[in-house]
Amino acid sequence: MSNDRPLPILDRDYAAALARLRQQGIRPARPEDMPLDLARLTNQRFYAAVNGPVVQGCTSRDETVSTPGVTLRLRLYRPDHLRKPCPVIVYFHGGGFVMNDLETHDRLCRTLAIYAGATLCAVEYSLAPETPFPGQLIEAELAISWLLSQADELGLHPGKLVLAGDSAGANIALSTALKMRDQPGPMPAGLLLFYGMYWAEFETASHKLFGDGACGLTTKRMEWFWDQFLPDAHDRFNPLAAPLIADLRKLPPCFLLAAEFDCLRDDTVLLEKRLRAAGVEVKLSVYSALPHSFLQFSRLVPRARQGLREAAEAMQDMIGGIS
Repeated sequence: MSNDRPLPILDRDYAAALARLRQQGIRPARPEDMPLDLARLTNQRFYAAVNGPVVQGCTSRDETVSTPGVTLRLRLYRPDHLRKPCPVIVYFHGGGFVMNDLETHDRLCRTLAIYAGATLCAVEYSLAPETPFPGQLIEAELAISWLLSQADELGLHPGKLVLAGDSAGANIALSTALKMRDQPGPMPAGLLLFYGMYWAEFETASHKLFGDGACGLTTKRMEWFWDQFLPDAHDRFNPLAAPLIADLRKLPPCFLLAAEFDCLRDDTVLLEKRLRAAGVEVKLSVYSALPHSFLQFSRLVPRARQGLREAAEAMQDMIGGIS
């Protein structure tokens, strides 16, 4: 950010929450500048403080799905008093493909499930660099295949399946939808994509405005994340690794959410334009004065809850005409 540009003024509730955490010595990780094991542990502790007590009104259970060479942990969230068969959201967490897990996103997933009136299946996919691209997409397909095979037992409506994710998870959700489109079998009814990382491009206006770290996520960190996920530089031109460059035609309706003070903001803005040009039904909502990953602050920031409610309402629109 240039020296003559005023610092962004963060949403008051978000700024207050961040200040309280910092007073307690609780800060998010800087994985590009510290040992990876420590970075992962630091982020787990940070989001444990952000999440707080478990959200009431929603039960959860963990499942393990295995195939030769792959063991995958899933967490199924089911709001109380949910009717069967119910819609289902398959959720992929953010963290640059490198960090985070089921615990860091527990409050977000519980809250979204309750607001949407749906069972939510959170996927704990393998992390890079230990598992680079395309391992996460293979695991995403395994999770969806297992979920659909268990639809009757779990009381799910297979025609009302929606893919969702934030940041790296939004990339996985979108790329998985592209794979499903191009092969025989079911298609998701819609996509909920939150401030995604959709291509390895660092020269956008939002990177230049917000990539210095004044609002959290940095361009340097994004470059490091992509290096871990795509050790082969040629994969940066693979449309399943960088779905912003893919053929986006014939995708289901999409709800896109972005944060104003996020170096990835323009990636979502450009995705909205490309989806619309491809004839895909799309809605974009940009939340002013908020940074990347703000939806995980739904306990502390009212507008984070508003964002999750808006996503839930968009989902209801997507599945409303499906019997």
